[in-house]
Amino acid sequence: APLEIKNVRSTCGCTVTTIGKRNLGPQESTELTAVFDSGRYRGEVIKNIYIYSNDPENPIKKLSVRADVRVDLEIRPPIVYFAGLKEGEKVERNLIIKNYSKETVKIKEIASTVSSIDPELNKTNIEPGDSASLKLVINEVEKDMKLTGELTIFNTSHQPEIKVIVYGGTIR
Repeated sequence: APLEIKNVRSTCGCTVTTIGKRNLGPQESTELTAVFDSGRYRGEVIKNIYIYSNDPENPIKKLSVRADVRVDLEIRPPIVYFAGLKEGEKVERNLIIKNYSKETVKIKEIASTVSSIDPELNKTNIEPGDSASLKLVINEVEKDMKLTGELTIFNTSHQPEIKVIVYGGTIR
């Protein structure tokens, strides 16, 4: 009998699916494409895709996609919280950039959407298995300072951009 594919959905927005044909005759087939954005994931990840059809015996078919997400560079912590800052004080936060790849990675630039933060990197070339220290410095906290934005670390790895979320502000 003809098969009508009514819907295809994934368990999260990180996996986008497309299907070639929604109506198939007997012995026909179609292609289902799934694209997984691994940007927020590390290690083993399982994502599910559900196919809804008019099949009376299997109206919902579950497909599982398994991935082992590996990174070249990792930054810890990935979110920097500047809370409870007092006017006039100098504030620093320390981050570590670790190179998990098999090649030397060069940090080309650190761009920030928060102008009051000065990034200080202890080295621009990170050898395989090694780390670099990144210090975020606010030289003088201003009254009613708000720190919401991100840092982008441009580099020569297979992940040419790494983002760090920054937020916080002064005590009222």
